[in-house]
Amino acid sequence: MNIERTKEIERSIIKTYRKEIWRRFTKAINKYEMIQDQDKIALGHHFDDVIETIVMGMLYGGQMQSMRPKLHSTNFEGMELIRPMYLIREADIIRWKNGNDLCFCDCACKVSEKNKLGAADEAGSKRHEVKQLIASLAAKNPIIEKNIFKSSENVSVDTLLAYKKDGVKHHFLDTYEQ
Repeated sequence: MNIERTKEIERSIIKTYRKEIWRRFTKAINKYEMIQDQDKIALGHHFDDVIETIVMGMLYGGQMQSMRPKLHSTNFEGMELIRPMYLIREADIIRWKNGNDLCFCDCACKVSEKNKLGAADEAGSKRHEVKQLIASLAAKNPIIEKNIFKSSENVSVDTLLAYKKDGVKHHFLDTYEQ
């Protein structure tokens, strides 16, 4: 089995899936004219999503990246995407939901609450694997989640082999002799 080809296919599937989710989201926004006179769209990502994304990128994408609490939309001029639950733990959100007898709708993302709470199709997901890995590490080190989160704030660019900025790859050898 060609591992590189398998990884390439997996990345292609994930990229296609994300594009489809964004296409549906964009279609829904345009259909209901939700963006008219609006300048922000709130997304539901929380702290656990952020640290899972960091670890997934390293383990399955061979990259170091995170999720920002806010960013400018590339699809809608002047629109800002915000993540108001960025620092809130998933368990706290679920506890609050249950304590207030609320029902959240499932999003179009595969990682909806029903999957997080044990649906059968979750077992094979990479996010679920990473969630379990982080939980097992946290059982041994209670600050592991905070350390994963902080790792995206404490990047020493001078020690990296390479990094991307604005889509351009910079390698340490580019400035090594200077």
